[in-house]
Amino acid sequence: MSRLIKFLNEKKTKFDALNKWKSDIRRLNKIYNNIDNESGFQEAQKTFTTFSKNFEKWVFEELLKNDEKTPIQQEIRKTGWQAAIFMGTEDLFPDFWYYKTDRYHPDLDKLKKNRKKNVNKINKLFRDFFKAAEEYFETDYMQNVSPREHTINKYGINFVISKDAPREEYLKQWFNVYLPKDIEILNKKGLQRAYRDLTVVIKSKLPGNYAGTYDANSDIVNLSSWALLSKEKTFIHEVGHRVYFNLPSNAIKVWDDTLYQLTSTIEREDFKKFFNKYQDQIYKSFEEFDVRPIKNIKLGQISDLVERYKFEFIHKKLGRTAYFNIENKEDLYNHYKKFIVGERLHLGFDIENYATTNSWEGFAEAFAFYVLKPQQLNWFIRTLLINTLRASGYKLNESKQDIETKLMEDFKEGIDNEIQERW
Repeated sequence: MSRLIKFLNEKKTKFDALNKWKSDIRRLNKIYNNIDNESGFQEAQKTFTTFSKNFEKWVFEELLKNDEKTPIQQEIRKTGWQAAIFMGTEDLFPDFWYYKTDRYHPDLDKLKKNRKKNVNKINKLFRDFFKAAEEYFETDYMQNVSPREHTINKYGINFVISKDAPREEYLKQWFNVYLPKDIEILNKKGLQRAYRDLTVVIKSKLPGNYAGTYDANSDIVNLSSWALLSKEKTFIHEVGHRVYFNLPSNAIKVWDDTLYQLTSTIEREDFKKFFNKYQDQIYKSFEEFDVRPIKNIKLGQISDLVERYKFEFIHKKLGRTAYFNIENKEDLYNHYKKFIVGERLHLGFDIENYATTNSWEGFAEAFAFYVLKPQQLNWFIRTLLINTLRASGYKLNESKQDIETKLMEDFKEGIDNEIQERW
């Protein structure tokens, strides 16, 4: 990873530079919003002045080094100048003359009064500038992609194509078919911020044969050829990791605590009860030479909600498990027990068991299902996820009324007391 970071630092593209300025703007906004005394005022003013000078120098000496006075370059010149000038004006840092000290003092009251308006103006000025700059440097992927190490920008994401990347035809298929679909559905959900300014490194293989990984320290997603060629949700899942690790601490705590309460384990007694209840079907299937005798049993009605989730989990997991060298049907119990006892599951969380690994894997899985397969998410988890995202500043395209109506319908169906206690 250190070699990758070194590569990114040494071989900056123009999009990398833009993203650096975007990051600086977010940092300056935070500094400006936290000014509450004279010392903080003066320190922030120095920082903003330095930024203004450096930004102006970069725009006119680097970005417009080969200024051909095209319309888009003129737009960059205008928006860049307006943004740089405003960062050093008295509008941001007002002062007043105090006769007793015979000098100017920071006008903190005026700053606080106009703070929100000024932050909005900063964001508007730089949004206009970044839009013009991105249009200037935006190039079509098909003209730029190389089977060798290369960095491109699509959808506000930096993609680093490493030297050992998959074959070019696979890259083209992913960039032209799969990625646009993922971006489109993220946008429809109102989750554009989830992937903006992200760096994605594409390699042929990853350590441990993972399809994808996310490094929170460097804010980098790694994708392997496996992730590109399959129709799985790897990219969305890794974006979910990014969202989780950037949640406010209180939102993470609510998510972690609730998920922990809804996580259970298949105990010996659970499996014994399951096997005893369905042993006639299991033995019959075994005697008919079905190599997966649990696969075809009929669960029937199960009134206890927790028991139903556990039995469905056991059925699903063991339905894929074949037996070998088992001659007596009585041996099936011990054969299957070792595959299921100790397994963890989310009660009412109808997604991959991988989600029980830890709270952030649970979040990433829930996030991916919310984006791609919302009908497979239990309404409790879906509502928890939506509330967590909204509390973190995401403006989701969801009807709150529809969510609450469906949730009430679930309650009216009757919720088992044990589930209620867990909540």
